[in-house]
Amino acid sequence: MRIFIIMLDSLRKDHIGAYGNNWIKTPNIDRLAEDSIIFENAYPESLPTIPLRRSLHTGLRTFPFKEYNPRKGDIVKAYGWEPIPEEHETLSEILQKSRYKTGFITDTYHYFKPSMNFHRGFDQWIWVRGQEGDALRSGPPIEKSEFKKYNSKKGSNYYINLILKQYLKNKRIIKKKEDYFTVQVFQESIKWVEQNKEYDDTFLLIDGFDPHEPFDPPEEYIDLYYPNYNGRKIITPNYSINTDYLKEDELKYLQAAYAGETTFVDEQVGNFIKGLKSSELYNESLIVLISDHGHQLGEHGMTGKIPWGLYPELMDIP
Repeated sequence: MRIFIIMLDSLRKDHIGAYGNNWIKTPNIDRLAEDSIIFENAYPESLPTIPLRRSLHTGLRTFPFKEYNPRKGDIVKAYGWEPIPEEHETLSEILQKSRYKTGFITDTYHYFKPSMNFHRGFDQWIWVRGQEGDALRSGPPIEKSEFKKYNSKKGSNYYINLILKQYLKNKRIIKKKEDYFTVQVFQESIKWVEQNKEYDDTFLLIDGFDPHEPFDPPEEYIDLYYPNYNGRKIITPNYSINTDYLKEDELKYLQAAYAGETTFVDEQVGNFIKGLKSSELYNESLIVLISDHGHQLGEHGMTGKIPWGLYPELMDIP
């Protein structure tokens, strides 16, 4: 059997056409859904990124979080944000023992922070560098004139500014569409399929960090939903219980940037599916597409992933 799990971080269920959305373009995921079983009542076992992935990799509950030990070298301090315990066997380890050829391709940099160990049990793993706060580059520093193009000054804080500055350094390597991190993830996945198609039993975990913030797809995708915007680009919004820090047009841009990111990611999923079909592997494959959680974009007066705002925009997943 050929098994493919596609994890798309922060993908909202209500932003997908197959779940009833009629204004955001997700034709490729919609076509995949037509060939699939659709789950209408799926919810994450725990939040955010790393706690959920502990459940994904092991099939075990991580909540309630106990004996939390913050790790050195990681700015994120959240209960459950820890490596997989040594005694917990992962899906990849189980399949590897069963002689599956296993692969792991991702741009989710949290996997590779100091002390993390999520790439156990994979015959090959590829980390596409540069997303969000990934320490890919330390310089040169970001000019103030460049930094002022992004986010709302009123809604910024130390953590948001730190992440944004790192991302702006990282994105200097992006010169064309093919350089975007999410494009690289799915192109590497297509290569992996081609290189390993001689094996009868394969497992590939594709973990895409997008549409997670920074919401920064190519401009043409944002223009699909909010063209001719000339204000600050709100790409790493504050995690806030109100939206007072955003002007009306800034909030609209934030929502359009997320929608554009979703359409951009959908395009990459489509390219991967085309790769499976061209290799004549699509009809003999088990393909699972999931998300870890959503992201509030002004609904209920909130932006971000607020732990006490467990509304459908955050908790309903495809």
